[in-house]
Amino acid sequence: MDKSQKAKKKIRIIGNVFRVILTIIMVIGIIVMASTALMGITILFIPADILPEDLNAGFTDFIAGVHSSSDDDDEDDDYSPILSDTESAPPVITNSEDAEAYFKKMIKELIGSIGNGRVASGIEIGLSTAGVRKELTIKELIVILSIAISLFSLMIVIYSSVLNSMMKTLSKGERPFTIKAAKKLRRLSILMLLLILFEPLTSLVLFSVTLIFSYLFEYGAYLQEKADETSRIQEEMIMSFAEVTENKSEQTGKHVRRVAEYSKIIAEEMGLDDERVSKIRLASTMHDIGKLMIPSEILEKPARLTDDEFAEIKKHPGYGGKLLNNVEGDVMELAKTIALDHHERVDGRGYPEGKSGNYISTEGRIVAVADVYDALTSKRSYKEPWDHQKAYEEILKGSGTQFDADVVEAFKKRYDDINSLRQKYADEAE
Repeated sequence: MDKSQKAKKKIRIIGNVFRVILTIIMVIGIIVMASTALMGITILFIPADILPEDLNAGFTDFIAGVHSSSDDDDEDDDYSPILSDTESAPPVITNSEDAEAYFKKMIKELIGSIGNGRVASGIEIGLSTAGVRKELTIKELIVILSIAISLFSLMIVIYSSVLNSMMKTLSKGERPFTIKAAKKLRRLSILMLLLILFEPLTSLVLFSVTLIFSYLFEYGAYLQEKADETSRIQEEMIMSFAEVTENKSEQTGKHVRRVAEYSKIIAEEMGLDDERVSKIRLASTMHDIGKLMIPSEILEKPARLTDDEFAEIKKHPGYGGKLLNNVEGDVMELAKTIALDHHERVDGRGYPEGKSGNYISTEGRIVAVADVYDALTSKRSYKEPWDHQKAYEEILKGSGTQFDADVVEAFKKRYDDINSLRQKYADEAE
């Protein structure tokens, strides 16, 4: 697993963790929203004569009573059946009077704890300015606060939902920085301004942070677009450079394309992720770059090579590794690995290092099959092309000895696609 894959795995884990946290926040928000809305609706439709008197009183008188003698409330005989010897003990309610007293006390504590009545006072001032009325009853106040809390919870749910969808994209390994995500964050920032009616500071903070992130995502999308363009140019340069390598040995360069496409198909069948498949396809084009260091008279010799000449040919994987040794980038690092490993055999009889089994990189084992199949079915200065069916059988015969068995199995399952590409990118002389 290379560095980019490890980083991507960590990002996916982080994305999944944040998705769990955001989902919990959403569930809590939905519960709060539903419960407060239900409470407000319930109190709204309860007839006034059923409610305790205090709930039908004006807010000013009620709140004054809350803050005038809170200590007296604790010792009031009206609540003596409710209060137990210990703070942790549950209230004991034996009749309707006890229930009414306990209910009134809860309402008093609730209203009295909300910013010493500042929220409720603000609502009254707003309604008074609008000419609605001068003072709210406690019943009306509770309904309005229930609606406010429900709307606030709804905003939190919406905010968490949008972030959750973005974390989902991140956890899947997809690109998080897109114009679509930036626009979604910008719309969300505007929505956060609605919270200014209830929590001005929170609203402005969420608006500012979300808007800043929308611009960051937009800039990230711009950088990603530039990176894609750079990758495209790099790919064209790599392909051109690989063709120079092939042309030195009087080949058309289509060998490079065919090996790349065969490797891609095999990697897909083996279940490798899309990014890794794409890198293998591109990096495999450099598998024979070491041939630039081999004399042309050896590469172009129309007869059988001598032992010394073949020994020189066998050096080209090592030459390729040296040529790519100081080149940075994931693709180039992979190209170096493939250049070194594509002539190794799983039984340990390959070259240049005699690696065996899993000591050979997965990418090297994939390209080994693709390269040999194309070499067998292509014309060379020293041989005519094999029949594709014979070449196919030769690959299968090498399973477990020359080639990795899993790679051969993937080659076998997708052979129809491979054969179609062989015909599509056939050399003109064939």
